[in-house]
Amino acid sequence: MSLRHLAAAAAITFSLGACTQAVVNTENALSNAGFRAQAADTPQRKAALTSLQPHKFSMQIRNGKSIWVYADPTICHCLYLGDQIAYDTYMVAMQQKQQREYAEIVREANANNAMPYPFQWEHWGPGTPYY
Repeated sequence: MSLRHLAAAAAITFSLGACTQAVVNTENALSNAGFRAQAADTPQRKAALTSLQPHKFSMQIRNGKSIWVYADPTICHCLYLGDQIAYDTYMVAMQQKQQREYAEIVREANANNAMPYPFQWEHWGPGTPYY
């Protein structure tokens, strides 16, 4: 196997690992929010599972109530089922996670981009900075 093929295989393996970890993280968050996993352990359940879009939410009305479904045909081979409260809890947790990640990015950017004030723009030529 050439070095090029080996590098391509390593890149694919790494990206699949990252994707798998993202799905596992999502499934942990679903469980924490109150979703329950239902295994696709019969041929009928497997067929039903493959009819759904993988790793996406869908909502169905059952007995007058919203039921949220998250299909995972690749990691657990199951459905995650939750009510409206579980879905709302999951969405709030994801928003909070995004806010924490954004705050961390901002903190890092501020720490890495600190520059003396006032910056001596005159060394960069006339008209600098450009806005």
